[in-house]
Amino acid sequence: MYKLYVRPGACSKAINVLLRDLDQKVEVIDARNLEGFKSISPTGAVPAMIDEQGNVFVEGVAIILHLLEKHNSAMLPKELLKKTDFIRWLTFANATMHPAYSRLFFLNSVVKDEAEKANTMKAAAAKVSEYWQIVEDKLNKQRYMGGDQINIVDVWLAVYAGWNAYFPVEVTIGPKAKAMIADVQAMPSFKAATESEKF
Repeated sequence: MYKLYVRPGACSKAINVLLRDLDQKVEVIDARNLEGFKSISPTGAVPAMIDEQGNVFVEGVAIILHLLEKHNSAMLPKELLKKTDFIRWLTFANATMHPAYSRLFFLNSVVKDEAEKANTMKAAAAKVSEYWQIVEDKLNKQRYMGGDQINIVDVWLAVYAGWNAYFPVEVTIGPKAKAMIADVQAMPSFKAATESEKF
């Protein structure tokens, strides 16, 4: 059984969903205020995972690639160009979209002046919307980020989309991306992961 350290609704939820899609047993642990968590994840960030042999894994992309390869998932393409494209979108989600949302969280919590907050958050939301347009453009050619089947990139993006409710500014998501998100949210594994994080 895997031990997965999460914060409810955080990006670690994507790993929670993935483990279920891979038919793996998982113990979901709330990392909030967990004493000694930095001995597992030195940055204090989630996700963090421990496997049956006691190996510790941190950083979302590394965990995802490890799990897909270990469990021989068809989600990870064998052909080099397709694998590179998959990793490209995986890193887009992790290294482009996630930091853009992190800026919104930062501004929302740190900027106290309401006029300044409105202006800076509007600009930050526009950048997130710009990234969602890149997703929309991709989905104009195919139903999901990897083709005709939902993959972990779709799941990760759907988790991020749920964060829009936390902000007093609008993030624009196109109709194709909204349809993809709805399909992900309807997955039994996504619903089970959501339920498991109600600590």
